[in-house]
Amino acid sequence: MDFSEEARYTDNAENVMHTFGDNVMRVEHLAAHDGVALARAIRKVITATNTKAMARNHQSA
Repeated sequence: MDFSEEARYTDNAENVMHTFGDNVMRVEHLAAHDGVALARAIRKVITATNTKAMARNHQSA
């Protein structure tokens, strides 16, 4: 792996961690202030994850 490739992987990892941190703060805020919105957000994530998994399983079949 050359230096530019390593730098790109490092940048990607930092972006993922930053996004993860932002999402954790959003979840904490919703948990403290709006349980209904938190439940709605969790349901959306579960639905999206299940949809991706079903598409992946369908492609491999």
